[in-house]
Amino acid sequence: MTFLRQIEEQPWRLRELLAALARPAHPLRSEAFAKLAAGRRVLFTGMGSSLYACYPARLRLAAACWETAELIHFARRAIGEETLVVAVSQSGETAEILALLDRLPPPQPLVAVTNVPESTLGRRAAVTLPLQAERSAHASSQTYVNSVALLLALARAVEQQPLDPLLEATRVAAGALEDLLARSFQTSDVAVDPASHLVFLARGPSLAAASQAALMFHEVAVRGAAAMSAPAFRHGPLEMAGPALHAVVFEPYGPTTPLVEDLAVELEGFGAKVTRIADERHGRGDFRHQAVDEELAPLVNIAPAQVIAHRAAVQQGRDPGVFHQTQPVTKRE
Repeated sequence: MTFLRQIEEQPWRLRELLAALARPAHPLRSEAFAKLAAGRRVLFTGMGSSLYACYPARLRLAAACWETAELIHFARRAIGEETLVVAVSQSGETAEILALLDRLPPPQPLVAVTNVPESTLGRRAAVTLPLQAERSAHASSQTYVNSVALLLALARAVEQQPLDPLLEATRVAAGALEDLLARSFQTSDVAVDPASHLVFLARGPSLAAASQAALMFHEVAVRGAAAMSAPAFRHGPLEMAGPALHAVVFEPYGPTTPLVEDLAVELEGFGAKVTRIADERHGRGDFRHQAVDEELAPLVNIAPAQVIAHRAAVQQGRDPGVFHQTQPVTKRE
């Protein structure tokens, strides 16, 4: 399986997840999950892409969210007896996740979100939620998208809300992702200057996509990139604005999007290059996607960043998404 095919098949894998979530026997619909979640405070934890995918669900529940490496060494008091720990790990075998499991008492309420249900994490958890993505040794794409969707479904289940309206909205998002991927691969006039300072800017749920996009440029295009909230960029980093800056801004359809657009226009006024990834209900956008709920936008608006990162790797003569100095499963802290 190539990284390119992994990207192209994301909509299909997302629909596979939705089909699984629709079944009455899915663990999120079980009495075991309802009892585990009842009255408990949720804490999300993961590393890298798995951590970023938690952000939309974290916002919905106003839940705690910790990088696992920091949690196990500096914030273990964040986990109480009544805390429902939701551990997200593609492999279920990363060093930090295994260290967390070693430190959790056996009765600790634990939900695993993993692509490998038979992993150490999957076996240890009281409830295991499979990601339904293809297993791959490449940089994450399908697992990011499916993690965002599955965690939002988990948040609905914690709130004791029906899943079906979310599943229908996510089917719309899968179609929007499919369409945007096809059109992004056809777009040839948006590229990233290797000499530019690259930053991804967003607010709300799409901060997940901004963070994932920066990670992909590290892993796939092998170049520096940063992800920040748009308001945080005004607090100092705005001094970077100029011809050497390339800002990719995420503009879903939501109440703070005009504020993001105001920053984009200001950056252009300083001479920076700005690439917009926007909901079609906005008037501007280098990449415009079909209308989707703001909460689900990070399932869709990640697509152009994936395509541009893939293109940048090919231009450098690299095999996109293939790791050379690390491993798909991180075994050392």
